[in-house]
Amino acid sequence: MDKLSKGYPAFFMPCILITMKYIALLRGIGPGDPRMQNDKLRGVFTSLGLHDVTSVIASGNIIFNADSAAGLEQKLEKALFAKLGFHSAVIIRSQTDIKRIIDAQPFGERQHSTKSSYLLVTFFKTPINTTQLILPYQHPTEAYQLLSYSKKGKELYSLTNPAAVKTPNVMAFIEKQWGKGMTSRSWASVNRIYTRMCEE
Repeated sequence: MDKLSKGYPAFFMPCILITMKYIALLRGIGPGDPRMQNDKLRGVFTSLGLHDVTSVIASGNIIFNADSAAGLEQKLEKALFAKLGFHSAVIIRSQTDIKRIIDAQPFGERQHSTKSSYLLVTFFKTPINTTQLILPYQHPTEAYQLLSYSKKGKELYSLTNPAAVKTPNVMAFIEKQWGKGMTSRSWASVNRIYTRMCEE
């Protein structure tokens, strides 16, 4: 069975890891806010001495090279407030982390669709208590389902019907369960991020 038939988007491109890259996922970024535009965000990263800084989509996804990501989440959060005047949770994953998520194919044969089956990946700063809510969990009154956790408990995979429920409703439920130290991206966005990491 080839990758496309297993649920990989048509734009997915496998790559060989030559040098380690990182992706910083910023929470609550709205491109309509001038402070949150990609060029402003990239400027904060370069001001901290990070290299080969680039952005993916206009939702707070910044790729960069660094010797280590240790302590960077907190440094970036402080710098974003100091330089741009807003608070945003920053969650960092390595290129290897993103590849591991994609290779695991957490959604199986399901296909991402903005009309009927919106596949969502929630990233947490620290591992969550996976015994707090047994999955899969179907919300009793809204059209979304929490499908599974990643092995390390740092990601949560969800399926929603965008015609019947808005993503912020899902996020509010997840935040109530595990707190604000998280951010979510569509499965399509995760694959676009990995593709860009391979290209740089």
